[in-house]
Amino acid sequence: MLNFISQIRPYIFRLKFSSVNESNNKSDIKHYSYVDSLRGLAILAVVITHTGQMIHQLPSWILAITSKGAYGVQLFFIVSSLTLFLSYNKRKNIDGVNTNKFFYVRRFFRIVPAFYLAILIYLPVMLAENYYFLGHFSSVNWFNIFVYMIFMGIFYPPSMYYLPFGGWTVEIEMFYYIFIPFLNRIIINLKRALLFFIFTSLFYLTLANLFPRLTPHESLLVFPEQLPVFVLGILSYYLIVHKTNFLEKNSTSIMIISVVYLGLMTFFVDDISFLPSSWLVSFGWVGITLAMAMKKFSILENRLTKFFGKISYSLYLWHFLVVGVVWFLYKKSNYFYGAIDPITSFIILTSVVLIISTIISYLSYKFVEEKGINFGKVLINKKIL
Repeated sequence: MLNFISQIRPYIFRLKFSSVNESNNKSDIKHYSYVDSLRGLAILAVVITHTGQMIHQLPSWILAITSKGAYGVQLFFIVSSLTLFLSYNKRKNIDGVNTNKFFYVRRFFRIVPAFYLAILIYLPVMLAENYYFLGHFSSVNWFNIFVYMIFMGIFYPPSMYYLPFGGWTVEIEMFYYIFIPFLNRIIINLKRALLFFIFTSLFYLTLANLFPRLTPHESLLVFPEQLPVFVLGILSYYLIVHKTNFLEKNSTSIMIISVVYLGLMTFFVDDISFLPSSWLVSFGWVGITLAMAMKKFSILENRLTKFFGKISYSLYLWHFLVVGVVWFLYKKSNYFYGAIDPITSFIILTSVVLIISTIISYLSYKFVEEKGINFGKVLINKKIL
């Protein structure tokens, strides 16, 4: 350990941190702009959902739209799985025998620094024991925090939904990363991706029927439920790689069908019980992903969505805190609370939350995420790990 510290010490304060999107000298990993836009759409949907929860008496059709924004999380999972397969397969020829080790190093320094910082920032909020901020949280459970920090929350559900708020998705992502090298070896074509999707789907449905009293989102079933969504990302990867001509010719039709399908799911998915709603919505997300991979749809892929995509991880972590503070001030304000109509309140509060969260998240992205990513690159390039 002392030897490791002595090796990295010269780089901690003297790093020349380059832009995250700059190519490594030893590689030429293509950056896909549509991926950033998809992440941007996902995080905007999530933020709208959590802002909409603050406003009472919104019209039912607006509530239907805002509540379904929560399925932006599934879009994150699909895009994550797609990009992991894209980058992993390209880096195999670059990293050679170190592919798996370097993969885990990159993932660790991509996720952990901002996640740990969020835990530190959220802690004082919980310690304040302010009912308006915390809701059902009234004290700090240090064991839950420990389980959270080692990313074992999926095995201990009480810690999954602790802090930072919404961090359950990060827990699932980190656990999924463990299997990427294995999945990359066994899922080598479109047929196997489809078979694995069927297998993981039947596996979850079997568990759900064996344990009907367990609520998937609050139990050990949460990862089995979301695993088929990740596999849809792998399926998307092989469709993009091997079915390019078909997708290019039909990209506009695929986009139209997917948007109409998601629109229908927005209003009717709660009435369908034979499959999890997260899967049903994910089928639409896959269509949009495939269409955007083939053709630029400016209304979805533009500078704004790409920007939000770049800061989406930080924005996901920090917007919960901003929503809590804004909600607290909103309820304390005689001007806003009950003084103006719900739709206007929703527009104002969403704008305020998005502006404040964006500023905080951009700083987090530049000074935490980028630093962590590039520090991981230094460890790899210097062969310290």
